[in-house]
Amino acid sequence: MGVQQSESHSYSLRVIGTKRDFVEIAFGIEASELEVELVMPLDAAAEFAARHRARPLEPEPEVRVALVALAGPNGVAALAALVPDDESVRPLGGEGGAA
Repeated sequence: MGVQQSESHSYSLRVIGTKRDFVEIAFGIEASELEVELVMPLDAAAEFAARHRARPLEPEPEVRVALVALAGPNGVAALAALVPDDESVRPLGGEGGAA
């Protein structure tokens, strides 16, 4: 059974926490008050966000710091799907570089 993308709904996603190698996300349907919290690996969360074309919402500052640390220098692409476009999500040293 495949996932259907409804043209009448838009989706949002906010990273609300990290636990070990996982991210906690709140996925919402913007036309309703429905929100679901999910826990999954970073790459799976980024794929989920892309598949649903979810609009990333700004995480709390401490969550952003933990997310950037979890992603490391190789996780820039995943971060791009999970937080609004912003230079501050890039790990020190630039894309793929060392700190």
